[in-house]
Amino acid sequence: MPKNRKTPVCRAGSALFYERVKYLCSHTAAEAEREPTLLLTHGSASRLRQKIRSLGLDLRKVLECTPGSLAEKYFPAGGAQGGKTGTRGGVSWLAPDFALMSREYMRSCEHGGGSTDKKLELRRKVIYEDVYCSEENRRICEKEHRTFYSLSSFNRLWRQYEKSCIAPTFRRKENPGAVCEFDFTGVTMRCADGTKAQFAVMVLAHSRKIYVEAIPSQSAADSAMAIVHGFKSFGGVTETLRIDNFKAAVTFAGRWGGEFTAAYRMLSQFLGFTLSSMPVRSGWLKGHAEAAVKIVTHTLIARMKKLERDRGPFPDIPHMNDWLLRNLDLVNGHPVRGLQASRNEIFERDERQALIPVANWDFRVCDIKTLRVPPTARIELNGHSYCLPARLIGRTVQLEIRPGIMVFYEEGRPLCTYKRLDGVAGVSTKKGWTPPRHMFAEVLRAVPQVMYTEWAGAVGPETLSRVKHILSGSVNIDKLRRAVKLLSLPHERPECYPVFESFLRSQPRSTGVSRLALLWKSWPGKPDGGPADPVYRFGRLFELGEAKLYGEDVKMSWDHPPAQPARPRKKGTVFLNWRGPGEDRAAGGDPITDKGGDPAASDAGDPAAFKQNDPITDTGDERS
Repeated sequence: MPKNRKTPVCRAGSALFYERVKYLCSHTAAEAEREPTLLLTHGSASRLRQKIRSLGLDLRKVLECTPGSLAEKYFPAGGAQGGKTGTRGGVSWLAPDFALMSREYMRSCEHGGGSTDKKLELRRKVIYEDVYCSEENRRICEKEHRTFYSLSSFNRLWRQYEKSCIAPTFRRKENPGAVCEFDFTGVTMRCADGTKAQFAVMVLAHSRKIYVEAIPSQSAADSAMAIVHGFKSFGGVTETLRIDNFKAAVTFAGRWGGEFTAAYRMLSQFLGFTLSSMPVRSGWLKGHAEAAVKIVTHTLIARMKKLERDRGPFPDIPHMNDWLLRNLDLVNGHPVRGLQASRNEIFERDERQALIPVANWDFRVCDIKTLRVPPTARIELNGHSYCLPARLIGRTVQLEIRPGIMVFYEEGRPLCTYKRLDGVAGVSTKKGWTPPRHMFAEVLRAVPQVMYTEWAGAVGPETLSRVKHILSGSVNIDKLRRAVKLLSLPHERPECYPVFESFLRSQPRSTGVSRLALLWKSWPGKPDGGPADPVYRFGRLFELGEAKLYGEDVKMSWDHPPAQPARPRKKGTVFLNWRGPGEDRAAGGDPITDKGGDPAASDAGDPAAFKQNDPITDTGDERS
């Protein structure tokens, strides 16, 4: 039987049609299906047998007709279907009110997209039975001697009505600036440099404005940066970002939403939007992204593939993105069918001002870890400890590990930056974050042991011997504290060093540092005053250790004391510790304050000495 019922059968097929009708008048559809000469399927045979019954034909009436007259009776000339009223073979059908039925159907489809709402949408069969075949229409059919269309004819006419009379609309309406959806096209293209490019697509749910970017992979770093670039091109972020359950973003996909990775949690906190993942096997919930992927694939990527066939592959991914940005208006600038406006026009008119502005777009994804701050407020990584504020103890922070630095985030906001010191034992901290008692201990640990021994050597050989004895074996904070206490007993005055050496030689080697401190208080012969040691000072030692803990680039040695500002030359002024030949260094004045020295020991009394170069300015001027 021909598929198009409107077209009469040709004369050559009238004989076959006659045999089919004659056979079905006395046989079933199953028997006609098994008859090879009739060339009928079970469905065609069933429909033809039903039509024979509706026309009131039997074997006697068929035998009275010729094949041509039977075909004309079955396919009357001028028979029509559709329109307000359909007639065929003297039968009149009731025309459906498709405008009313479309409103009922669309009203049931206006929901939030949940699975339960999706299941409770009205089907066309229900509308056919309840609206078209209603009691009111039944009375009309009885009064006007009409009949109802079959369900298949009803659905066919409804599809024709939708194509001709209904403007295209989006079933899920979103408010401006509310939702953005993100997905991948699944297309891979190879560049001339050997890299493979995939394509990420973002679409605003209200205006349907599309952004597409070529990325090397679907990793967290590449996909997150594509999202950042997409929102930046829109000029702001939406309240919600819907994503699929790809591995870089979702660690566990659940029926009611997934668990997001640390990188995507930081991305949402950094830009200020809410992440929403699709339930399992419910990708239709992000229908805007699915439609945008189809449009981008057939409009842009297909053209890129044509260029690749004609001119060769793109050099690299940046060249692909340049081409995509130049040609993105092929999609966004094209008028949307039925809306008489393009995506760009709808975006500029309704959605641009509704987007949430972002002050900082500088988001980078490297290796991000989520950590809980321990009671010590220190995060240990690769053999080095990094201090955090004590107020964060017990809370969760994010750590971004970059090639040279480490960045800590608190609730998505940058907290501090540390230089990476993998394999370097010790602690890095910030000013005010470590308690003073802990800071003292960490500074002593940060100072190299050679600085303690060099300080002790400047005091004297006996002091050096005792300090080496204290620091022998495994060094801990108690040994360092005792060594510093011993070195600080002469009060950093060079005049006390010889007396302190004789004091130490008079005490047994087994005497502890605390006992030595008590004995030194009452030891006779100590000088009452004198200049401080310009090099070996605990203050300088603490400054260097503290600077190292703060991450400053300092040289941990005594060779570079803090530079003093140059002062004007004065006749008879002593600069630093410079003395004439044969003069005692300890007899001079204070090199910094220029106070308390012996006037007889100044270089003003030896004119020959003034011919030496000035140790600060090094000009070689002669003083008179």
